[in-house]
Amino acid sequence: MPPPISRDDLHMIFKNLDKNNSGRVTVHDLHHLLHSSGICNTTTVEDLQELVGPTTSLDYAGFLFFYDAMVKPAVSGQADYEDDDDDDEQLLLKAFKVFDLNNDGFISSDELRTVLSRIGLLDEHDCKEMILAYDRNRDGVLDFGEFKDMMSVPDLSGDGLEK
Repeated sequence: MPPPISRDDLHMIFKNLDKNNSGRVTVHDLHHLLHSSGICNTTTVEDLQELVGPTTSLDYAGFLFFYDAMVKPAVSGQADYEDDDDDDEQLLLKAFKVFDLNNDGFISSDELRTVLSRIGLLDEHDCKEMILAYDRNRDGVLDFGEFKDMMSVPDLSGDGLEK
């Protein structure tokens, strides 16, 4: 099962959070990202500060460590990914629910655009084309089965890393 967000996407998110181009993101930026994306709504700035330690910001390496240590388990509901199909299905369902903002069981291009915008990925994606590419029944939205197909596309970059 590929991780929910690729390293390229994480780098783009980091750059978008680093508004002053200092090479660092603040605990407050991380808090806003977690809440606006719906990944972790119960985490406080104080919780994050405790995790980050005495510094009030993270460089890119620290940001990646933070993602691996906190965000990945929060999205998957477990500390380690397992190969069990049921766990993969549950992980995909949780990811689907992040995008299904109105809880109607479908992801529209507007919902996709809203979530991608919140995490800083909107500039690289045409949401209508993304929906169209996986919308088998051509109803203009993705159901869970179509979303699973979209998320299981193999890595074609040639670097050997799943995205």
